[in-house]
Amino acid sequence: MHLDRVVLDITAVSGPGKLLGNLLCALVGLLDGGDTAGAALLVAELNRLLELG
Repeated sequence: MHLDRVVLDITAVSGPGKLLGNLLCALVGLLDGGDTAGAALLVAELNRLLELG
């Protein structure tokens, strides 16, 4: 069995009404060592997503 490396490039656009883009941008900000405002945005977007479901 041989597994090759997989690279996935995702481009997200944030803005009003762009739930997935806002969520991805907030997540990337957290992974890049963003501040607590990024974490608060991520939590808010996740809560909004859960309200839609």
